[in-house]
Amino acid sequence: MLKWMVAASALLAGPLVAADNCPEHRAGASYPWQSSMDKPMPGDQWAWLYIDVDADGKPKNCKVGEHKYEPEMGFWMCRAMMASGDFEPVMKDGVRVEGTVKRYMTVPGRARKRADEAARKQWFKDHPEERPSCYPE
Repeated sequence: MLKWMVAASALLAGPLVAADNCPEHRAGASYPWQSSMDKPMPGDQWAWLYIDVDADGKPKNCKVGEHKYEPEMGFWMCRAMMASGDFEPVMKDGVRVEGTVKRYMTVPGRARKRADEAARKQWFKDHPEERPSCYPE
């Protein structure tokens, strides 16, 4: 009975230990198989956002520049940047100052999602040493 319990706990703890061996992934960064978001695909919605930040890099205001999106999407893009944007402070002569940062934001369309799903499957075939659990969808 004791051997069975030890074996079961090792199996259950394995995935928890394995997660520690996953490569570090920064929120918002692309996965290795993802297509470049710099080049819009049919159906993508995108915008250049101009975010005013304080001296600590916290967003204060957001404006939409050149864009291609459905009505109201600019509001939601700016709202996302204002709620969770984390920016490097603007520096002038070695001092943090208020300023404006420019960011490109894309909402993927169906064509990009299908291309990325196919690329993900192929990437895992080409990299059998990688675990899908390290790369959540």
